[in-house]
Formats: sequence, C-alpha cells, structure tokens
Amino acid sequence: MGNGMNKILPGLYIGNFKDARDAEQLSKNKVTHILSIHDSARPMLEGIKYLCIPAADSPSQNLIGITTLKRPYQVYTLCDSSLTYRRNLSCILAVGTRHFKESIRFIHECRLRGEGCLVHCLAGVSRSVTLVVAYVMTITDFGWEDALHMVRAGRSCANPNLGFQKQLQEFEKNEVHQFRQWLKEEYGENPLKDAEEAKNILATAGVLKYLTLLRRLVDS
Repeated sequence: MGNGMNKILPGLYIGNFKDARDAEQLSKNKVTHILSIHDSARPMLEGIKYLCIPAADSPSQNLIGITTLKRPYQVYTLCDSSLTYRRNLSCILAVGTRHFKESIRFIHECRLRGEGCLVHCLAGVSRSVTLVVAYVMTITDFGWEDALHMVRAGRSCANPNLGFQKQLQEFEKNEVHQFRQWLKEEYGENPLKDAEEAKNILATAGVLKYLTLLRRLVDS
C-alpha cells in the first residue's frame, strides 16, 4: 500500500491518498485526471481534472447497487482544482447508477485521450479498487471475480470489503450488460484493445501463480 501507484491498464492507475498528492509520481505516469473516493474527497493539486466522491469504506456504503441516495452528496465533476470551483460545490440528489456511470465516463474519456487517470481512496485497497473492477467489467466481458484477479495482478493488495464484493456481484448480475451497451453507443468500438490486454494480464498472472506454487512444492 505504500509502494506507489500501480498500473492496471494503459492510462489507468490505482493508488492511495499519498500517491494522489505526489506531483512527481503523477507527472512520471502522465496522470492528468484523478478520481478521488474517500470520506473527505476534494481537489488537491492545480492543473488536475478531478471527480471526487465522498464515500466511507464500510460494507453498508452503496457504491454501485443503490437506487437513490437519502442525502445530497458533493461531486466535483471534471473540474480543475481551482479555488473558484471549491467555493461552488455542486450538491445534488443523484441516482446511484448515474453516479457510477460518471466514474466510468471520467476514466474512459481520459484514457481515450491518451492521458493517465489515477483512482484512489485512502489506502488504495477497497473503494478505489471497487470502482476500477466495475470499470474493467464494463470494458471487457469479465465477471467481477476475473476482473478483481486482473486488478490484483497489478495491485496485489486490492481487496474490496465484503459489502463492495456483494455490490460487484449484483452489478454483474443486473447492470453490467446495459453499461457495456451504453459505453459502445456513447464511444463506439474501444480502440484501446482493453479486452485483449486484460485477458493477457489475467493469463500471465495465472501462469505466474502456478509457477510460484510449483516452486513451493519443489522446495518443500
């Protein structure tokens, strides 16, 4: 969790709160967009586009499977981290699927421009991973478990809490097909070849896991 942000796919990274403030690391990875999801998410650096989602790392926190929110939340959508914007927060009562769709849109449009997007929470383990897993499910034909394994190939500490895992299961069962169709209608065929890239990552991770197990058996 403290070894810097990790690349999941070209232009897509997961990290922690510290990584999101590390200008040198952001520049090195050509990160121009940050999706920040934690209890006090807000823009931190000038010259970065932000989507900030206040959310707790609690099994009862709805990230995907919600129908409506009982209270307004603050969202900085595709904004520069200017003081003017910080004084003009957008407080809305939103439908959960729209909230999640904005996360996918934010990540995808950044990557289509050839730029880098960092998705982070406090530790880069649960909340941020949940959003990235759901994004991977949307741009591939992976179910939630394969998508999580693929993310773990890039960030071994990835581990959504049990409540978020349940929401990913529900997303796979009830919504991901509609989201895939929406993404295709909105942006056309994906030029990034993500499905092929993700399968290669998952296959390589499986081979490495097998070789590691084999070595342990030989050494024992």
